[in-house]
Amino acid sequence: MARQKKEGTYINIKIRQDIYEQFCEYAERKGQTKTMAMERILEKYLEAEAKKKEERA
Repeated sequence: MARQKKEGTYINIKIRQDIYEQFCEYAERKGQTKTMAMERILEKYLEAEAKKKEERA
């Protein structure tokens, strides 16, 4: 049975090759798809930035 598609938005970015390789290794090590890994990385980063902003206020 196919996985249910989730709502989302496609993004297209260009990053340095060394960062991409690190990212692919990270996702594989964590047993995550690249999409899942990127979502989690971005979410964690954005939450940390929001927390910093709150602390400064």
